[in-house]
Amino acid sequence: RLGVEPAARHPSAGVLVGIGGACLNAWQETLGLLNALRALVAREPGVEVGGPLAIVAGMKDSIERGAQHFVKFLASASVSLGLFNLLPVPALDGIKMLFLTVEGIFRRNIKPRWQDMVNGVGLLAILAMVGVLTIKDGLRLFTKKEAPPAEQTTTTETPPAPTTSTPPPSEPAPQQPAQP
Repeated sequence: RLGVEPAARHPSAGVLVGIGGACLNAWQETLGLLNALRALVAREPGVEVGGPLAIVAGMKDSIERGAQHFVKFLASASVSLGLFNLLPVPALDGIKMLFLTVEGIFRRNIKPRWQDMVNGVGLLAILAMVGVLTIKDGLRLFTKKEAPPAEQTTTTETPPAPTTSTPPPSEPAPQQPAQP
């Protein structure tokens, strides 16, 4: 045989172990997404929302890191989109589930015209949000401040010389406790 084969990175596992691991990973992704959504609603610092350009940039980074990272990125994006689709946001599936729940509780149908109006407004809001996020992502990705070229960089300060502190000969050196 000619060529090079990559070494196995993970020990082989049975189908049931693989399915269990996939379910556990999906559950952890869901919990992480719900925590991020909670932090976003609570306006905690450090939470950022990305649009289509951020998704493509993340996809590009995961491709550069290897197939395993790319597949994990795709799985994470799938869980995120599925969970987002279940939220009761107009124009998504979650609002239809909410309408059906309300109809079941009150035993009356919600007028289709009213549902269409709510979904239309929701769709416009989602499209506006995607537009704003795309512009925000574009500004963040394409206006990164670049460092000046190396030949133009000049420094007038010289770094301080490294100093070592040694105790005077009359004092014994302090003993450091042993690390376990």
